[in-house]
Amino acid sequence: MANSHFFNYYTIRVKEKRKEGNVIIRKFGDEEWDLFPIMQTYFGNMNEFAKDELKKSMSGKDIMKEDQANNLFYGIIQYGNYGMQQDIAHKDGEVTYNMSENEGPIKKHFYLIFIPPNSTTGAMILHSIGADGISSLVQDGITTIFREIAPKFILEIEPVMFNLKAQDEVFLNSITVNAFERPSKVKTNKTIGSRAKKIASITMNTATKQGILSKIFKSENVAETVLDEINPVISLKNADKYNTEVKLDIDILGKNKTLKINREFKYSTSEDMTGRLEMVAGVPTLESLHKEGVGSLKVLRRLGVI
Repeated sequence: MANSHFFNYYTIRVKEKRKEGNVIIRKFGDEEWDLFPIMQTYFGNMNEFAKDELKKSMSGKDIMKEDQANNLFYGIIQYGNYGMQQDIAHKDGEVTYNMSENEGPIKKHFYLIFIPPNSTTGAMILHSIGADGISSLVQDGITTIFREIAPKFILEIEPVMFNLKAQDEVFLNSITVNAFERPSKVKTNKTIGSRAKKIASITMNTATKQGILSKIFKSENVAETVLDEINPVISLKNADKYNTEVKLDIDILGKNKTLKINREFKYSTSEDMTGRLEMVAGVPTLESLHKEGVGSLKVLRRLGVI
């Protein structure tokens, strides 16, 4: 069975201790904590930073490339069970091969680090293969070396939550209007309240086209101009990253109506890239990984995540 391939997305920020707000992460060597060379040092010498007690082999120095045009570098992390002797057996249990301590099932994981100049936020993309990933090891390693190199600063690495499905079921005075948002938009639960008016506008637009508003207000003259008059009073109930109920009191044409929105969210911190990568002998090529990684960065930038 072919492996599934996923991209996991993270934001990268730096804060100065005892001061509020994020600081610029790249000033081309003008700051002691310039993040670009620190990251390159870690990924270029990853095998030296691997913890011995894990009995794993990690190496990234052999395959690391810089993409100056896009303010990023990328490469392959080779990670696996080197140093662990084990028997290889058929499904019937017969041992056919004894793996020595110098061998092991190594998987090659892609990474991409985006550190833009004069910006407070960068991004990291880590590639996982099926259920096998290196996210925890990489994050622990980066934060450890950053503490040693830049003790006056704090490195923050946070996962980006991908909204795989968002369905709005809207009730306007007991009349149901279904308004759907496009999937795969990146957002966090902090944006729920700020997006409520937009959801209301989508709903009003849908209701207008379906003739629902005319029935509610008993008027044939209700047009899309009412969208400008929406001034909702927003209240949230059970607001979490999975399910949210939004209630809006809307005054349109002198009549007060209550709009109730039940939002069902399904979140993930990874995006399935299977089928989008060019494969050679069952392994994605570095070129296609880089291409898809740069494409993902453009989406994250367009959506305001970075």
